[in-house]
Amino acid sequence: MKRTVALLLLTVLLFSVCACGKSNTKTLTQDEFSITLSDDYGMVPHISYFVSYETADKKAVLVTRNKKDIVEEVAGKPDISLLEYANLVIQTNRKGEDPKTKDGVTYYTYTSHTDGVDYTYLATVHKSENAFWLVQFVCETKEYNDMEDTFFGYAKSVSIKE
Repeated sequence: MKRTVALLLLTVLLFSVCACGKSNTKTLTQDEFSITLSDDYGMVPHISYFVSYETADKKAVLVTRNKKDIVEEVAGKPDISLLEYANLVIQTNRKGEDPKTKDGVTYYTYTSHTDGVDYTYLATVHKSENAFWLVQFVCETKEYNDMEDTFFGYAKSVSIKE
């Protein structure tokens, strides 16, 4: 009996060790917006965002949709680029600087201090036929270097169907 229990515990331990570091992903969809994130993320209602997702350890993805005609009116011209949209958001919110493009993703970063904790935001911008999208990936600043590549992977998974 002891041997059976020991073998069972060893088997469970081996499966647990093999599963460590592997994160399953899922595609989350809200209306026309889709993103692939790790299973750790769940949707959290937030009145300020089109949709938001969070993990138990306070990483977040915050999605804002702005109608294209309104953005172009504020910008004062039609057919603005993603870099122009990013600059407009930076000027409006007074957060971030120097938008860049990496691996096909237009982005900028900024930090915020909330309740005694520093957070870093990777703010990516996307464009669909009728809207501009701001997708912000957030984590504690001390974790950002470890999360940056993961956040870019998530940003590249964004799909918008209108």
